[in-house]
Amino acid sequence: MQEFYELNKDLEYKKFNERIIPTKYEIIGIRTPIIKKYVKSLKKYIKTKRKYYEDFLIEIYSLNYLDDKEKINILKDILDYYDNWGLVDFTISNLKFKDINVLKDFLETIKTSDKEFTIRYYLGCLMKYYLDSSFDIVKTYENTSFYYVDMMVAWYYQNYYFKVDKEVIDKHLLEIDNKIKDYTIRKIKDSLRERKSK
Repeated sequence: MQEFYELNKDLEYKKFNERIIPTKYEIIGIRTPIIKKYVKSLKKYIKTKRKYYEDFLIEIYSLNYLDDKEKINILKDILDYYDNWGLVDFTISNLKFKDINVLKDFLETIKTSDKEFTIRYYLGCLMKYYLDSSFDIVKTYENTSFYYVDMMVAWYYQNYYFKVDKEVIDKHLLEIDNKIKDYTIRKIKDSLRERKSK
């Protein structure tokens, strides 16, 4: 794997990621499509040393070669290593489940976690798989004092606003007075600007 890293590292991409992803893990600077192509070429689960940021990306993407229960067993362990939003969001986007109930059962076991990035993963999965039915659950995570949880709650509200019920979010924003309110309004405004520019 070290040879793969040496051949594919991109110093500009490394610098970019180091600016936006605060982490204790060294970032080598491998672009995501290259990582995915590498994993697909091996067609198997790859247990890494979990030393580099990219180690986690490779291991998570390669979990897709295992069955759902095996994925969850490893995911339980690997989530404890997470210290940044990038790994969480990559996992939400790229780890697939054939039986969504296996993931649902796992989410039940982590919903009371006190770890910032485990909570972010939990909320991100609610947004991805249960957006229209989890609003009341997500509301209960507004006061964790974790910045990256607050941002995920705001992201959830933004998605709910555009995909489920705009009026519910408008009403809720009138009821709260916290940082999440500001983050949500900013995300909604940014989305509206993007939509107008297209």
